[in-house]
Parts: sequence; C-alpha cells; structure tokens
Amino acid sequence: MHELEPFYNWRHHYIAAEDSNSPFHGQTYSEIYFTNAVYNYLIHPQWDEFGSATLYLKVLQVDYSCNTLSLSLLANGTTYFITISCFCIVM
Repeated sequence: MHELEPFYNWRHHYIAAEDSNSPFHGQTYSEIYFTNAVYNYLIHPQWDEFGSATLYLKVLQVDYSCNTLSLSLLANGTTYFITISCFCIVM
C-alpha cells in the first residue's frame, strides 16, 4: 500500500499545509520515511492522519468563494475521491 500516494495534480491550485484555515497548516511531509500504516501495511507519507487507525485523507482543493471541498480518502487500501459543496467553516 505504500505505493498508493494521494493525487498530486492539485498542488498548483491548493496546498493544505499552506492554508492557514486548514487543520494541516504547517504540516511537513517526508518522501522517504514511511511512518503510518493501515493493518500493518505502510502507506505513503503524503497521506494526512486525523485520529483514525484505518482512514487517512488528503485535502485536494478548497474554494472558499464557492464553498467547495475536494478530498481523497484512503480506507483499507482503496482510494476514494469526494467533493463536498456548501460546507460551513467554523473558526
């Protein structure tokens, strides 16, 4: 599963680590150190953890003017792409 990396073609539009509203603001990522695992299988270090042992995510794009969020989820070795419209930002 370490070869399943998050979709990276969004980076010229949005980087969650650079968005001050993102929970992943300031996050640094390694390309060589694999520290997270799902069921003892190492996963690519670009995935973000948020408290679940078997579910990881990557925020692909946020458009605050249109209230849309696109993200990728990694669950049990399968990648899902999800777009959410009309979300509410709580600060």
